[in-house]
Amino acid sequence: KTVQVVQQLVEPFRGSFRTVYVDRFYTSIDLLKELHEMKLFVTGTVLSNRVPRTLTIGKSSPQFKAMERGDVVKHVFNYRDKSGHLQKAGLVLWKDRNIVYSMTNDTTTSTMDTCTRRGQGGLLELQRP
Repeated sequence: KTVQVVQQLVEPFRGSFRTVYVDRFYTSIDLLKELHEMKLFVTGTVLSNRVPRTLTIGKSSPQFKAMERGDVVKHVFNYRDKSGHLQKAGLVLWKDRNIVYSMTNDTTTSTMDTCTRRGQGGLLELQRP
């Protein structure tokens, strides 16, 4: 299980309140819960099938079609840790060519910067989380 792999790798940092950055293969709500118990934070891109269904945007949906490249949708969602306490996590949906999902229980989801992407007609400057 991917959560167990990450737990083994970060065991030396238990209790240090550090942020662990992971790619979409490892990021999940289960990982947030487990590392929260270890007093660690998680930030990473996440596969769409690991995002609560009510927060995803389908490619054929009117919302997806209305979005421009570089648009961002932000959510704060609640989950229960292993002790049953309510915790908050941030989820950011960023439209590049497709939707890129990222999740964190560490910081605010309001930080933005710019990136250069290729598109029709050359290079584009886009906002990104």
